[in-house]
Amino acid sequence: MEHWGIRLRVPGVRADAGPRSTGWLLILTATAALSVIMLGGCQLVPARRVAYHLATALAPAPSQAVPAVVSPATPTPPAVPSPALPTSPLANPAANLPDTFTAICSATPDALSAACEQAELTALVRAGQQEGLSQLPLPADFLTLPAPEQMFVLINEERLSRGLLPIQGLTAGADQQAAAAAQAGSDPPMGGGIVAGNWAADFGPLGAVYDWLYNDGWGGTRGTTTNGGCTADGAPGCWEHRSNLLLQASGQHLYAGIGCSPWAGAKGMAALDSCALEIGTVVGASPTYSYAWSQVVTPG
Repeated sequence: MEHWGIRLRVPGVRADAGPRSTGWLLILTATAALSVIMLGGCQLVPARRVAYHLATALAPAPSQAVPAVVSPATPTPPAVPSPALPTSPLANPAANLPDTFTAICSATPDALSAACEQAELTALVRAGQQEGLSQLPLPADFLTLPAPEQMFVLINEERLSRGLLPIQGLTAGADQQAAAAAQAGSDPPMGGGIVAGNWAADFGPLGAVYDWLYNDGWGGTRGTTTNGGCTADGAPGCWEHRSNLLLQASGQHLYAGIGCSPWAGAKGMAALDSCALEIGTVVGASPTYSYAWSQVVTPG
């Protein structure tokens, strides 16, 4: 597959983790144990960067059994953080992290199944813990929320855990654009206040967020790199999707649109969904939200 893209820069909008952009991620599953992931690049106004990505999904989830805790006879040195993880929650990881949910999710009939989403949440929490982040304080009804609202809540909790302001809410107009992009399997449109966005065909909204945050860099070879805009270690297109999720806009409110639908290219894999995210900025009064962050009640 060829890779293509356009970069955009917007005054007053920045992402500490890298260039702002929109992109898409695609998983084409050949078997239940082996998947090919495609992550598309990202775009921002007035110029646009769109790339796309390919990679193999990684090994089945390890056993969840927890060994008994035994006090050591002598003091042990502190655990050494994984070298693949960033030294700061806003920095990019040094390398992709393997997911541990592909085998579980590929065996489920629905990306929103409890088994799949619990496996994805476990992977997200473990990765966050290695970054030094706190637990994700998700609302009690999180697993019953529609896919777009799950993605919105999860992205905001990831942002808050890194000291960033939350996206204020979803708007009906942005949701409609994102839903159309999800149904078409393409990047959401830019312009009209929309400054960044991602598209993914993945194991639902939680799988997409994990891959955007932790599986968006150089994989060692072109064939094992999920991000098509990441053509070499340290190339400008690496970690573009993560950059979008951690977007900041000085003096502006952030709002979003999210749409998810069954992916037409799933090739028999019922758990693969197509999801599109777009993020917009507005100065002054906030728009009318179809689902506002102020509505979300999380523990603590």
